[in-house]
Amino acid sequence: MPEILKVVIVGSGDMGGTHLRGYAALEDVYVAAVADPDLGRAAALAEAHHVPKTYADYHEAIQAEKPDIVSVCVPAFLHCEAALYAMEHGCHVLCEKPIALTLEDGQHMAEVSERLGGRMGVVFQRRYLEVWKEVERRLPLLGKPLSYQTTDFRPIRPKRLMHSRSGNGGPVIDCCVHDFDMAMHLLGPVESVYAVGEVFAMGKHELSAISDLAIDTANISLRFANRHSALLSYCWGLPTGFHDITRTEILGPNGMLRIDSGGLEHHMGGGRIETVAGLDTNGHAAQIAAYIQALRKDGPLPVAPHEALQALRVAHAALHSIAGQVQFLQRGQ
Repeated sequence: MPEILKVVIVGSGDMGGTHLRGYAALEDVYVAAVADPDLGRAAALAEAHHVPKTYADYHEAIQAEKPDIVSVCVPAFLHCEAALYAMEHGCHVLCEKPIALTLEDGQHMAEVSERLGGRMGVVFQRRYLEVWKEVERRLPLLGKPLSYQTTDFRPIRPKRLMHSRSGNGGPVIDCCVHDFDMAMHLLGPVESVYAVGEVFAMGKHELSAISDLAIDTANISLRFANRHSALLSYCWGLPTGFHDITRTEILGPNGMLRIDSGGLEHHMGGGRIETVAGLDTNGHAAQIAAYIQALRKDGPLPVAPHEALQALRVAHAALHSIAGQVQFLQRGQ
């Protein structure tokens, strides 16, 4: 492996910039180019971070630059095509979540990565946030069984493609996968999924250009193999101007952990509440650094494709449940 790893960023939106800044913080990585059909946006990102080249076509960028790593930061429905092209041209891939829009695409990506010996990782940056590492350390203090509960209420998203079934898939695929991944990371495999959902954004003028509105509001109940449970309440269809409400609570017989924008609170018996401060960190930067280290040492990837597929399977099970019935998952899926 070369002393300095060359990177091409595919996609120059928010996530492309986030990946670029993560690589820029590392001394042994060089971002050679940004690729995006919107060349003006790509040029602005590249100029801001002293990246020498931009391309409108990522195929051309990969052929010309021959990077060691390609970061896939495009909408979910494009993940499979971009990742496969990069791997087929000898590149390692770091792909934004979800791994893909469909299970078929995600499975294909995982199979190609294994067949070609490529080291494909998927970004689930919450695992690398200090607040969640502290949650993991404190979890045994809560006792068993545990109940993982998340609330995520937001107005219609500014990135309209997030609301398209054929674009990013709506919050069940685009964002709930974060909670599915974290809940399974902490609590183990999911055995059953039950969900109900609606489209609160139906008829709202902001999304009039989208003909395939995704489920944007859902209550999703998970049962784990070891009696743990989870309940996710998501809504991305509230009126413009609504202030986000996001928090997670994990409850057990001995107390509760609450995670929100203010940090971490540990609620214990006797009315005691411990507030844990100083847990700020950049999850993307931390996972990117861990990914580079894993490549260099040929060690386990921070989040491998099969782990990302587990979260996507739960997301699709939830959508199938919304359409009609409880979905039972075989252990190990």
